Amino acid sequence: MSFKNKSVTNPFENYFGIGDLIFYLAVTPFFVFNNYILYFIFSLVFSIVLYYIFKKMYKSNATIPLAGYASLLLTAIIAIDLLTDNYNLTLIR
Repeated sequence: MSFKNKSVTNPFENYFGIGDLIFYLAVTPFFVFNNYILYFIFSLVFSIVLYYIFKKMYKSNATIPLAGYASLLLTAIIAIDLLTDNYNLTLIR
């Protein structure tokens, strides 16, 4: 972000909310490190995809509710993890 703007930029002012940071810190204990990195990347992609789907359906504002969409993905991951016999995705048993 700083490279793109050609100046030092605080990402929490315009790009990433404090609530998003708190959410990602709160879900850290649910995953081992490698799975957390995968969850983080896929939740960003999932959030962008959902944003563009809902943007076409509804008139939405310019911000992406990252923590909200990431929580939907987390709920799906935990449900899959609990409903299957092998616990590979999260640390919840």
